[in-house]
Amino acid sequence: MLTGADRRSIAQARELAALRTTAALRERFPGWDDLGATYAEAFGTARYLLRELAAIAERLGSAQSAQEGESQTDAEEPGGPP
Repeated sequence: MLTGADRRSIAQARELAALRTTAALRERFPGWDDLGATYAEAFGTARYLLRELAAIAERLGSAQSAQEGESQTDAEEPGGPP
């Protein structure tokens, strides 16, 4: 299940992925006179969000694996084959 923090990270990643122009990038990351610094901040934010998204995927994958394992355990009959 996604947490509120997960949903915020996903929304931020989508917003960052939607930036298509230099003007949009400067609007999202204001305060830099140098375009290179703007790109550096965007890149750093993207790296952070990728780590967050990977952690979400790993956590959800682990939870799904655990649920599948429980389902298999529940379906097994006691005294079944070794």
